[in-house]
Amino acid sequence: IIGTTYGTQDLMLRAIKELDMDKEEAEWSIGESPLLSNLRTSDMTASVAKAFDLGGPNINLPLACSAGNYAVSIGHQLIQQSKAKAVVVGGADAITFHGYNIFYRSAIMSHEGCYPFDKSRSGMIVGEGGGMLLLEDYDHAKARGAEIYGEITGFGINGDAYDQIGL
Repeated sequence: IIGTTYGTQDLMLRAIKELDMDKEEAEWSIGESPLLSNLRTSDMTASVAKAFDLGGPNINLPLACSAGNYAVSIGHQLIQQSKAKAVVVGGADAITFHGYNIFYRSAIMSHEGCYPFDKSRSGMIVGEGGGMLLLEDYDHAKARGAEIYGEITGFGINGDAYDQIGL
């Protein structure tokens, strides 16, 4: 389960540019573009699953800044409900011109640096990165001799309908 800001948006934007689809009168078909005909929102998670020969739920969560937290929460629930013994969860994002532009034009970028927990912060810094965790049922982990680094004892999920950015 991988959370991301917007998943395959860059691929979609490249297909739009390739086919000149932003013109109202343009005619096109999905078969004209290898980019568009192969576009699947689960490509990111499917690639990880294939690379590591993983089975089970394959979920891409394009939920903006909180997407990685949602991935961990959903993975935890799958284990708690005995629907999985282990789940690879996390978040990943690549910066794109369009993604950067959205934040820049929204005038929320900091010009002073990154201070996420400072109440007088002046904005945010856009970057790219990723991180993954293996969540595992306790008994399953012990049976395979895994070193246990922590335990999830609860989680909370909420939304801020007032402000999408929350600065």
